[in-house]
Amino acid sequence: VVANPKVTGDRAEFFAMASTAGSAVIAALIGDTVQAKQMLESLPERAAISRGEVAGLLAKARGDTANWIASLEAAAKTDAGIAHLGPPSSYPASELYGDALIAVGRTKDAIAAYRQQLELMPNRSRTLLLLARAQRKAGDIAGAAKAEAQLRRNWHAADAGVTTRLAGR
Repeated sequence: VVANPKVTGDRAEFFAMASTAGSAVIAALIGDTVQAKQMLESLPERAAISRGEVAGLLAKARGDTANWIASLEAAAKTDAGIAHLGPPSSYPASELYGDALIAVGRTKDAIAAYRQQLELMPNRSRTLLLLARAQRKAGDIAGAAKAEAQLRRNWHAADAGVTTRLAGR
């Protein structure tokens, strides 16, 4: 865990842990399993959500679908039990869980995971986009249109290129 020398005490430990957790998730997502595993092992037990996310992504890399889904589900359940303030420090657990569910063909369960994430972080743009895609895949065109409309409201002042890409789904 890397620490900022200007920040001390519990606060410094928290930010260093959050930085390591975020880096571990990214390492796992890009396939650097050696680095992700090393970072995972350095995280304290109290970092249960991040540990579950990284463990799940490492299970995916090993081809262990059951543990991939189970680890992300556990991380999402733990995450749902805490207060959310400010932006997430890494990918939210329910988003990763929803992504995994989509990948294994459990679209309706993914929709529930994305909705759970929106309860924790209302109007989160990435979650709205993922929810709309999942709803469209499930044939819920009205639900997808509603999520897309909220996404457009979120990004109403964005550069034209961004809104064009959003419209293209």
